[in-house]
Amino acid sequence: MGGPNPSNKSNANQSLINAFEIQTLIPKVEGGKIHTITSWEDKIYIGTDDGHIILYNVQEHENTGKFLFQMDKRVNLGFGKKLVDQLLVIRDIGKLVVRCDGNLAILNLFTLETAGSIQHKKGVGLIVSERASQSIRIAFEHKQKLFLFEYTGSFQFVKSIQLDGTPLILEWYNGTICVGYSDEYVLYDTETLEAIPMFKLEPTHKPMVRLIEQEFLLARDDLGIFVTDKGLPIRGHILWSCTPDSLEFRAPYVISMQLRNSWFEIHSILNQNLVQRIPFPDKKEFRVTDSYEGSKFLLVASSSVVYMIVSKALEGQVKSLLEQKKISDALDLLSEQFKKEKPEVAKRKTRGVLVDAAYSLFHSASFEGAFEGFQLAEVDPRDVIACFPSLIPSESSYKTKPSKTIQEIVQSAAQNSTGSHKIDADKLIVRAKILLLGFLSEVTSNTKDPNILKDSNTVSVRLLLDKSFNVDQLLADEKIEEILNEGNSAYYFTELERIFKETNRFHLLGVLYKNANDYKGALEVWSKLGRGEYKDAHDGIEPTVELLRNMDVSQPNCSIHLIWDYASWVLRRDMDSGIKIFTNADRKTKLQPKEVLDYLGPFGNMVVEPYLEFLIYDCKDENPDVHNQLASMYVSTIKALLKNSDYSVLSKRAGSETGLLGFMRTKLVRLLKESKLVKHSAILTQIQGIPLLQERLECLTKLKMYLKALSLIVEDLQDFQQAEDYCSTHKQKDSTLTFSLLQVYLNQPKEEGQKLPSRANSLLNTHASELNPVQVLPLLPPDFPLSEISDFLTMSMQHNHHLYRSNQVVKGLSKSENMKVRYSKMVNTNKVFLMTRDVLCPVCQKPIGDKVFARYPNNTVVHFKCFKNQSICPVTGINFKKVN
Repeated sequence: MGGPNPSNKSNANQSLINAFEIQTLIPKVEGGKIHTITSWEDKIYIGTDDGHIILYNVQEHENTGKFLFQMDKRVNLGFGKKLVDQLLVIRDIGKLVVRCDGNLAILNLFTLETAGSIQHKKGVGLIVSERASQSIRIAFEHKQKLFLFEYTGSFQFVKSIQLDGTPLILEWYNGTICVGYSDEYVLYDTETLEAIPMFKLEPTHKPMVRLIEQEFLLARDDLGIFVTDKGLPIRGHILWSCTPDSLEFRAPYVISMQLRNSWFEIHSILNQNLVQRIPFPDKKEFRVTDSYEGSKFLLVASSSVVYMIVSKALEGQVKSLLEQKKISDALDLLSEQFKKEKPEVAKRKTRGVLVDAAYSLFHSASFEGAFEGFQLAEVDPRDVIACFPSLIPSESSYKTKPSKTIQEIVQSAAQNSTGSHKIDADKLIVRAKILLLGFLSEVTSNTKDPNILKDSNTVSVRLLLDKSFNVDQLLADEKIEEILNEGNSAYYFTELERIFKETNRFHLLGVLYKNANDYKGALEVWSKLGRGEYKDAHDGIEPTVELLRNMDVSQPNCSIHLIWDYASWVLRRDMDSGIKIFTNADRKTKLQPKEVLDYLGPFGNMVVEPYLEFLIYDCKDENPDVHNQLASMYVSTIKALLKNSDYSVLSKRAGSETGLLGFMRTKLVRLLKESKLVKHSAILTQIQGIPLLQERLECLTKLKMYLKALSLIVEDLQDFQQAEDYCSTHKQKDSTLTFSLLQVYLNQPKEEGQKLPSRANSLLNTHASELNPVQVLPLLPPDFPLSEISDFLTMSMQHNHHLYRSNQVVKGLSKSENMKVRYSKMVNTNKVFLMTRDVLCPVCQKPIGDKVFARYPNNTVVHFKCFKNQSICPVTGINFKKVN
């Protein structure tokens, strides 16, 4: 037998549940010492150490629930004073097979009289019956052979199986016998006689096997392994504190008796976890049990006392699991308990147990487990709310009377607590309310019942406003806002309005009005918060801005006057937030820019400016006045910043300055560059005399004054790379730019030994396609060697030759196209028609005769004086310009 396993300490320290308890059933057995014991229905069979079988009848008292016992029979087997080693109940034929001193006896289950025989020789070892079989078969071991018998009115020999040794334990299921030897387990197929070796055992380990439903549970020292009847591992494994001496099963629990530790260990087969340990009563030496499968009693015994291991009520086990928050374990236990029921019946019974367990925990002040149970059982939250009378909404139509209120439950728990476990009633009520809030949150997220929603949400708001929670007000308000945003149908409006007023939660009052579409009421409340008339943790700015900036002013309750009336106080308090009211590009009904500008004007440029930027960049406004007003504002601000300055703070590059000056210059340059509607000439005039070089450059470019712009880049900015880039960018608009830049470069001083300034030489080589050598050569010194600009000449000539050839091709194609058009015209106009004196003018209805006439392309002929519009036929109305 293996010793205690250190690795099992964590198992031993788990939170356990009381699934079983041990009770004394028969305090003193008369007529011999107990050696083995089994039961069937209300009968208990005891095999003694002196060759007797004792039969006890046990009845449960209807009123007290206690068990009454009476010895009914005591029979001598006739094998002498020998140990009765094994008792085997065969219910279907009402027989008890007894093994005593290597002999077999078959007795009647009711009278213990001899009820047949089975062919055998003395020296019989273990006996076993087959489970889950349509026939009744038993087997016994004799001299390392298994002899199989089938009952057909009497036990008839079927076959024998040769074993590999003397078995220490046998279990038989569905045609497979599991044999536990001293050193291994082997499965034998009784039909094919095939042997399937399982795994080896240490010499000091004792084999132990038990049929668990349709699986074999094999003990390997302190490890329990589940296998199928084909030897395949299944489930997880059980970890015992030492090798078990006996195994019993009561779904879904495995009960192991451990003589070394003097206790019973109970494990769940659902998750293989340790559930409970039950110490032996009075440290008695217990006998190995061998209960009949499905027997009424789970018995264990000392030499003279019979004990009964009793399963606790299912509700109590579920309660214990819920208290420990082992939700999945609780559901697994219920599923296992009712797995043979129809789905709808199992669901109803499961819910019933959960409800009973939850209320039992609630009434015993075990609130954590109770609310877990309420949630699992989908209890109507209004039944739970009823236990908190002070929270029940006054408008609720749901009426129920709880068996106990929260005050009664907590008061009882406090009175029954003592010493270090003394309960603080106030703290316990707060804890219950916190759990109620969490429960209601889960309920509201999973129900669509409007009545449940109204009660649950209204109570949730009350709880979030409860100061005893010590919850941060802003966090509580955020949670309440989520509830209010669900709409009026999700709570009692009148009750919440009253509560918010009583608790001075004016921000929430405004949110309540807003969600009721009373926008004026909401804005009025928030404006009073902003003006200090109401006191709250909120200042009213953010919700006012959010409501006004998204308001659809085309709706009846969203008048534009609400914006004019309530935006002003926000602008005075927080200009940046206030301007957001007017700068929402997604607003359904756009505001009129002129009205907004007139409204914002009195608040100054700091408010008007961001609105103008919004119109230009977000709304793509094409009103020139808007663009020019913004540009003038930028210039005015820059001038104000430069007042009393010698302009030394200005950088050549706009935006390089620190602070507001650099920021404003950057914005002005962007506007001048991107806007086509700004009057750039006016801006040039406004910045005249101020060295705002980059701004002047943008204006000159927009005014197509490219040479002046280039001069500014070279002379003032002195950025030659930018000058070259500028030429490349605008060469299509002014082909003389690069030539002008070359002239500037040629006038620069040369380094010693150079014929040309370095920049001029570089420009010739990099922009050869933009320079005409006919214009360039006269600018060079008369003694300048052409070999030094050979690269320029080569590239320039190649480029010009390419242009010449390309133009020749274009000319040829154009000439060909012209000839085609002329031919087409000749074909279309070369019409023959007959003119006689009788032909009338369709306009004046007079003969044309020999007067001057005109002909339209559709052969309509009129007097020349009636030829008013050469493109439109006066008869048919055809417009020949539109006819292909």
